[in-house]
Amino acid sequence: MDTLIDDVRRSLVLLDGGLGTALENELGNTVSQSALWSAQPIAESPDAILEAHQAFLDSGAGVISTSTYQCSSATFERSGYNDVDARKLMRKAVALAKEAVHTHQMSRKGIRAAVALSLGPFGATLCPTQEFGGFYPPPYGPKEFVQDGENNNAFPDVADDQQAIHALANFHYDRLSVFALHKETWDAIDCIAFETIPLSREIIAIRYAIAWLFKGESVAGKPWWISCVFPEGTSPDPTQAAHRPECKVASLLEAAFGEGRVESPPVPNGFGINCTAIKHVSKLATEVLEYYQANFRDENNVPQLVLYPNGHHTFDKSIGGWKQTTDKFSWAQEFYQVLDTIMKKKRPMKLLVGGCCKVSREEIRELCQLLKI
Repeated sequence: MDTLIDDVRRSLVLLDGGLGTALENELGNTVSQSALWSAQPIAESPDAILEAHQAFLDSGAGVISTSTYQCSSATFERSGYNDVDARKLMRKAVALAKEAVHTHQMSRKGIRAAVALSLGPFGATLCPTQEFGGFYPPPYGPKEFVQDGENNNAFPDVADDQQAIHALANFHYDRLSVFALHKETWDAIDCIAFETIPLSREIIAIRYAIAWLFKGESVAGKPWWISCVFPEGTSPDPTQAAHRPECKVASLLEAAFGEGRVESPPVPNGFGINCTAIKHVSKLATEVLEYYQANFRDENNVPQLVLYPNGHHTFDKSIGGWKQTTDKFSWAQEFYQVLDTIMKKKRPMKLLVGGCCKVSREEIRELCQLLKI
């Protein structure tokens, strides 16, 4: 299995922090009210995106994520763009990340960071977004989210579940194609991050989309990872109930690496946890590593573990914003303690670590210093 960051000398690589919240909190771009989120400044304030990327690079990040998390035809249409302009702006986001990396490389005399194409779940394109609940409308799911009433993300019929997987696979394939079928853009991407995925059926759909995209030799393959979200430390995936209640990751790992319902599509190069409170990360990461130990006997073939939790804030739906929590340690200190425990485990592993929502450049810098990378 190829590594996500192809450098055998490095067992630990630092990701960036929360791009959207950095644009809003540190650079004055009001993005949280936009359907495009961090993609809004691509057209209106591209220099702000460059500045945000550069700040994370200067703080020690070895991987930066493109401002494409919430990009889709639907989100651009709701923001007043036609399809042609939407495709141009999605590709421009990659060009901005590449420019930031190049500038940083020139100033640091050859030290080159990687560009990760950030792609959120189908739920990130809905209004309200559905990363944390996975309540998708047909044919992508059983029922559209309703504000006042019962919501459900489980299908009673396996045939309906398969139809939803196919619809989700088409969504991810179509969006991937915007980048992959434009050579200059695709060449600028080092790896692909499917982030904040709530459902096992969507993981299976992403595997199909990757298989369709990389079939043949017309599109060069790229390393890719899938990271999942665990609100309150538990997955919203409906099939999780069929597993041991104390295990929070089982159905997602089976969807990512198992063969059962997937006939030979590729498996991700890494699996991770993002957009989740730090206090849940240690237990969740341990479950992932236990799965790796049981299913990947060849130490050279173990997927990378990708961890990038939220900052010391929780999202309050009632106010539509973030509330800071009271914590004894700084975000970097608390996360470092989690990582120190993980790194002391006997089995060799490769880690990609960083921050998600509300993690600032200063916190990434502090984490970099604590990890001594």
